[in-house]
Order: sequence, then structure tokens, then C-alpha cells
Amino acid sequence: MWAPLSLCLLPALLATGSALLCKVCESKEESCSGPLQPCAPLEGDCVTSVAAFNLGESYFIYTAKLCLETKSCEPGSFTVTFPRNFTMRLKVSCCDTDGYNAGAIPVPSVSHVPNGRQCPACYVPGADRCKAMEILACTGAEDHCADVAGTLTAGNFTRTSTTTSKENLLGPLLQPYWDQ
Repeated sequence: MWAPLSLCLLPALLATGSALLCKVCESKEESCSGPLQPCAPLEGDCVTSVAAFNLGESYFIYTAKLCLETKSCEPGSFTVTFPRNFTMRLKVSCCDTDGYNAGAIPVPSVSHVPNGRQCPACYVPGADRCKAMEILACTGAEDHCADVAGTLTAGNFTRTSTTTSKENLLGPLLQPYWDQ
């Protein structure tokens, strides 16, 4: 009698202890801390993302740690460069180990070395379209041109603009700052 009962309970006990545990937090700092939380059954990766924004004289950073479906996690670094000294840098790290995302990750550096590619570019605060374009030299690993329009908000800073520039990824991890 005890053997069949224990065989029935074993899978239930194993299932309750098998959820991935990740740090979950967000901050407008270079790192954040929060509790280890169990992830949902389909969330198989602990993720850390850090994004830095430079808008001329304004600089701010955003960090998020969360659970995410493995198929949705795309680790790596990228930069987006716009005219008028406007840059965005993002780094994403993923792992399927408990507590993996407890530490901080560095913001990627910006390369100023031209790579031979060029994009038409403009940056127009307060407008929903560009009237005149300039040519912007791509640098480092930047390899795509993109059109981006929206409102960027960080703390007391809000800017609505349209931009055509270079990029290689924009994703939901930037959503707290860039509402499209």
C-alpha cells in the first residue's frame, strides 16, 4: 500500500520543487535587487537586461531582471546610434540556472570606429516625421537602418520624436522607456 502511494506522490513533490528561481526586479540604476521568485512553468530562463540612453546632455539607465520563456530570450549586446549624440545601448543575458541573474551585467560600450555602412538619418524632437535627412556613418557592429517614432520617458524626462537611423535590435525590454 505504501509503495503505490509514494509512487503517486513522488511526481507531485518533484514538480513543486522544479520551478526555476530567478531574481525579479527593475530599476533606473545600473543594477537592481529583488527576491528569488519561482518562474511560471513555461518560463525557462532567468534574464538580466541593462539599457543605457544618452540624449545629448541627458543620460539614464534601466535594469530589469525577470523570468522569460526560453524561446523569447535573445542574449547579446547592441547599440543604436542616432544624430545629435543620441545613443541607446542594450545588453541581455539569459540562463536556465536558479539565481543566475543575481549579479549585474555591464552596459555595452559604444564604438566610434566607422564600419563602412551608412544610413539616412534624422532626429526631430516633438515631430512625427522627418523633413530632411543626413547621412550617418555606422560604427562597430551596427548593421541595419531603422525607422523609429515614439515617446521616450525616463523620470521627469519625456521626449516625443521620430528618428531614422541605424540599429540591429529593438525589443520589448526597452518598452519601459520607448512607447511606440
